[in-house]
Amino acid sequence: LPFQPTEAAPGFGSSSMSRVDLTVEESENVSVYQQTSPAVITINSGRNQGAGVIVSSDGVSVTNRHVIQGHDSVEITTADGNSYS
Repeated sequence: LPFQPTEAAPGFGSSSMSRVDLTVEESENVSVYQQTSPAVITINSGRNQGAGVIVSSDGVSVTNRHVIQGHDSVEITTADGNSYS
């Protein structure tokens, strides 16, 4: 994907949360989380709420149809706390 997240969500993935006793698999999971969590968004359509993911650098996002179906507008909140309507 062209979108390359570079920061973990606030409060997650910080060095203060590091553990020295992680297995290789656990370390890989932490790395994947740190790289991808900034792309996760919250979508609120008033009656429905769900999650989605940003899939391109220009903000194109993907979510489930039931989250937005029947609504003309939604509010999107990004991992860094910014909201867009």
